[in-house]
Amino acid sequence: MMAAEDRETDGSIEARAAAWVVRLSGVPLDAEERRHLDLWLAADPAHQAAFNHADALWQRLGQTADMPVAPMPMRFARHKGSPLRRMTGLAAAACLVAAVGLGMLGIDPRLMIAADHVNGPAGVAEITLPDGSIAILDASSAIAVEFGSGERRIDLLAGRAWFRVAAAADTGGRPFVVTAGRGHVRALGTAFVVSREAEDRTGVAVTEHSVRVETGPETAVTIGTGQAVTYDGTGRIGAVAAVDPARATAWRDGRLIFDRQPLAQVAAVLERHGRGHVLILDEALAARRVSGVFRADDPAGALAAIARELGARIHILPLLTVIRPGG
Repeated sequence: MMAAEDRETDGSIEARAAAWVVRLSGVPLDAEERRHLDLWLAADPAHQAAFNHADALWQRLGQTADMPVAPMPMRFARHKGSPLRRMTGLAAAACLVAAVGLGMLGIDPRLMIAADHVNGPAGVAEITLPDGSIAILDASSAIAVEFGSGERRIDLLAGRAWFRVAAAADTGGRPFVVTAGRGHVRALGTAFVVSREAEDRTGVAVTEHSVRVETGPETAVTIGTGQAVTYDGTGRIGAVAAVDPARATAWRDGRLIFDRQPLAQVAAVLERHGRGHVLILDEALAARRVSGVFRADDPAGALAAIARELGARIHILPLLTVIRPGG
């Protein structure tokens, strides 16, 4: 069992913390297990800090999947040679990801039911909509289509999509509206990108003509070719920024271009193009800015190159890539 007096390596603290968090999600602890946990937490402030971090990760992964996590009735082996005692911190973190289930393998399985069109983690998918409009879905993206007599509506459920919109005059005057997150994007012309980004943000970039972005009755902005905005989960719309339309749509040709974007946002994009989850184990590292052009079909290679550039360490496991500060 996890006796507090046992000597620990650097990785074993993380391993034990992650394993305890997974264990606590299952059947209630018995008296002996509770005593061992209390002793371990009290033995060193680093134990409590690692436990808090693992618990926050567990909660965040559960919120990302937005689905109940099945209890895991794990029983810890009580002899020193057990595999659990030899687990690295990264392997224990992998247990957290595996426990969340299929929701971490790209798109929430429930979205596959709600969506009319889903694209997996490789390449792009071009779709002709009922009115003749074109939608190109990025990796791990999903949309639902609802065309009625008064409106042509697309729900961007996950990922990113570029739309070339058939003129309203050719479709009975019906407006074309894309909903994503807290807002709506109403086409006033022909071509634009909408993306569901990290931290409950939605991005909109116009590649041709203009759109109106609305997040409330009195919160709206109109942007034109070469302009972009983002809005958050509260409906707040950010400042209008300039964007190169060719760069904004480079992902359609298999290129991912980042220009001084936080590593957290970059990792979220690369995660959509791979299989599994990307974790950054340091807030300051997650905020570091990244610039570069990377191949969309090699997210692991992109993450490795970025880690080298930032002087960070990267560990790639099945269904999990961990980036941590170097040193």
